[in-house]
Amino acid sequence: MQSIRTPAGELVVVMNVDGEFYALADCCSHEAFELSEGELLPDGTIECMWHGARFDVRTGAATHPPAVDDVPVYPVRVEDGVILIGPRRRST
Repeated sequence: MQSIRTPAGELVVVMNVDGEFYALADCCSHEAFELSEGELLPDGTIECMWHGARFDVRTGAATHPPAVDDVPVYPVRVEDGVILIGPRRRST
């Protein structure tokens, strides 16, 4: 996992899960703690180290309390070995 700041100033955590890259807002929706300080789990979730909330790295969906709100996701693609992160996806 790596935390980066986008040109727009947003903190994003980028993760590699089995060779696929994903990016989420680097902020737990429960208590605004950096998710990059937590743990990437084998089931494809990231766990916030503060209170144990978990989020699906593919969708940003909250999967374990105390979080109930999802976190924003960012599209990711790799071109010539460079990881590119697009603008935050809007919720539907």
